[in-house]
Amino acid sequence: MVDLYGWGSRASAMGGAFTALADDFSAVYYNPAGLMYPRTLDWPMEKRKGIKFDFGYVYAHPVLSLRDAHGGRESLDYGATSGPYLGITFDPTDFHGTFRRKVFAFGMGVYLPVDRLLYYDRYWPEERIHPFFYDYTMRFVLTPAIAVEPLPNLSLGLGLRVLARLQTDTLGPVDVDLSQLLSPDSLFGGVIRLEPDQVHLGQFENLTLNLAPIVSVLYRPLKRWRFGAVYRGENWINDFGTTDPVINLGGLLSFPQGYTFKFVRFFTPHQVFVGVACLPVNALTLSMDLGWFDWSKFMNVEASKPDPPFRDTWMPRVGAEYRWKSWVAFRGGYFYYRSPVPSQTGAWNYLDNDRHVFSLGAELVVEDPPGFWDKPLFLGLHFQVHHLVERVYVKTDAQDPTFPGYAFGGNIFSVGIQISVPL
Repeated sequence: MVDLYGWGSRASAMGGAFTALADDFSAVYYNPAGLMYPRTLDWPMEKRKGIKFDFGYVYAHPVLSLRDAHGGRESLDYGATSGPYLGITFDPTDFHGTFRRKVFAFGMGVYLPVDRLLYYDRYWPEERIHPFFYDYTMRFVLTPAIAVEPLPNLSLGLGLRVLARLQTDTLGPVDVDLSQLLSPDSLFGGVIRLEPDQVHLGQFENLTLNLAPIVSVLYRPLKRWRFGAVYRGENWINDFGTTDPVINLGGLLSFPQGYTFKFVRFFTPHQVFVGVACLPVNALTLSMDLGWFDWSKFMNVEASKPDPPFRDTWMPRVGAEYRWKSWVAFRGGYFYYRSPVPSQTGAWNYLDNDRHVFSLGAELVVEDPPGFWDKPLFLGLHFQVHHLVERVYVKTDAQDPTFPGYAFGGNIFSVGIQISVPL
């Protein structure tokens, strides 16, 4: 969800161009070093210290279709995706003068899909399916991060993207009587019907964390300028194990029937982003990013590389924020996603399109909320449109069920809301 649609209302509204600007909880993903310098480049209202909570909700709905060579159209219904997220930032400077200067800053982000905490399904490469929309949005996200400032105006950050390694082993004996082996069902039907007390298989599971680092730097040489860079490590859910039943035939023969398996889910490649942000005038913030994705190492569900392999890609992002009044701001952004998937002329059918992504958003600041709360509240809203440029696959094998080819494309609509509460 985060890699597809962004994280945080402000970053998402600004097209994800947040590497140099990262100054709220979403810095745990975009640039953990930004946790040292909360909020905008020079906006005095946000010079607060302590703890801040960000509560948000995001909803995304793909409207995708496939058109065959004869003009027939098929809707690709992956369903809507939605879920809440929580961001926490912690700056210890202002806690009763405990520290004379800012020593470190900490942040954490959590996203929880509404339908399932973690979901993936088996699909075959021959199926016509979008691997990045099929199940990538249906998993939880947990990203803690920390930042330090070794030199004035220079901060370093370290975060972790948390996934899992699941090892499942199925072991034990299966007893088969000679009478069952020589029964008509076995001899003529190829079926041996076993009773529960004949099967002594046990399943052993071991779940461990699979961590990928996020390493970043942020530099502020001038009051109105920020430069940032971030590296995000490769990560996936590693699902592997051994199935090794031992078949005992009438107490006379026994032989193992074992095999091993390995599946890769939610593959996320190495990423490197660099960015710059500036405040040309007091009311306007501009930001720009350029990113690289190491898609050439992509592994499919069966833990193998596609043929032909995926290609590395570049991604530009731009964003802007205009603070019309002290209590309201408007945002906009754009990024271009180039598909890493080469044309599928053979038996495989990985569907993926180049995408133009446009975003808009706004923020309302309630400086003096009613009731007992004595600090301002920040309400954010963002909207995204992903336009998938129609793509055509031309098949070369006349025996292929999809010969001579097909076209596919569509749009994805995403909307989110967020409230930020400083303590």
